[in-house]
Amino acid sequence: MLSKSSLLYQPVINLCEEAGFKPHVSFVSDRISSIIQMVKNKQGIAILMHPSTRNDNVVFKKIPIILLPSMTFGHF
Repeated sequence: MLSKSSLLYQPVINLCEEAGFKPHVSFVSDRISSIIQMVKNKQGIAILMHPSTRNDNVVFKKIPIILLPSMTFGHF
């Protein structure tokens, strides 16, 4: 998952906890390519914003997000 300093980390943790579980985050990085490589090596899953990287060995699935009043997501 992206590092704790990213805008994605805490909202994802909050959504998981609201869904009734606490994720076991074993790897964080500021480099999306490193995260995708770990998934490619079957070392886990990743939750990313809109990935701009395409890879034949990794499947990207869209997860619908229900925004809460206290959450804001933005994109460029």
